[in-house]
Amino acid sequence: MGNSKINQIALELWEQADADYKLMLSNYLNDPSIEYTSPFQIFGNLFYVGDKAVCSHLVNTGDGLILFDSGYPHAAKFLFDNVQSLGFRLEDIIYVIHSHEHFDHFGGTHYLQTTYKTKALISTQGADEINNYPEHTEIQSVKCSGAALFYPDKTLSDGESIKLGNTNIKAVYTPGHSIGSMSYIFNVTDGEKELTAGLCGIGGLVTLYMGRLLKYKIPLSLRDEYFPSIDKLRRENVDIALDTHPRPDSLFKRYMIQNGSGFSTNDFVNKNLWSVMLDGYEERAKTFFEREKRELNL
Repeated sequence: MGNSKINQIALELWEQADADYKLMLSNYLNDPSIEYTSPFQIFGNLFYVGDKAVCSHLVNTGDGLILFDSGYPHAAKFLFDNVQSLGFRLEDIIYVIHSHEHFDHFGGTHYLQTTYKTKALISTQGADEINNYPEHTEIQSVKCSGAALFYPDKTLSDGESIKLGNTNIKAVYTPGHSIGSMSYIFNVTDGEKELTAGLCGIGGLVTLYMGRLLKYKIPLSLRDEYFPSIDKLRRENVDIALDTHPRPDSLFKRYMIQNGSGFSTNDFVNKNLWSVMLDGYEERAKTFFEREKRELNL
């Protein structure tokens, strides 16, 4: 089979997958309240403020707040309500730090920047995508009237550290899901007790369909970064494993299953969950790439 034929099939597979994904999300995109969940404390100064579709985490550093990702544009109001219902103020969010450059993770950022002068951070590669290839964020597919790109105030490189109050954050570049995907390793505190949290920025696989990369002229070599990024994160020692979306082994899923039955926030502390999460990503990626090869007759 010639390359042109393979590329055509790849584009068709992507278009179908994209249509299926948007159909799955359609009710939520029309009414974000259906995926709403109340915020909750994970450990000490770390809180969950996202919904059932996309994760957002909040850290109270003592010298201001750090928000990791700001969700879908149409659900920003619920994110902001969650922050405030915990007793925090939006104007005290000093940084919103992004896992990557896709629109479902920066929906509330432009508002925070323009209203409260919150500083927006993302990887150097993610900033380049936003500034030069905004279509890669897929913001153009959003129907929400409040949807807007944000423009980074600061870019982060692999291994760079950010400090605010009692919180130190290490940025770990983990491309694969997107060109700009970044993970974050940081300390969290509860009184005198200090633990290490890890926000895994590996991300899912729907963005890595060959047809999507061809459509947006994103190098196919991005797919080759996925497994090395997983291996890179395996070297981190993490007590509390966080994710960008609620997935089968994520902390959020465990909370939803166990909450209301004697569940304690202490149960979020699990050194094994980080490797379980990464194993899950690896297995799903292997299955995804093997299936696509079969569908393309490669």
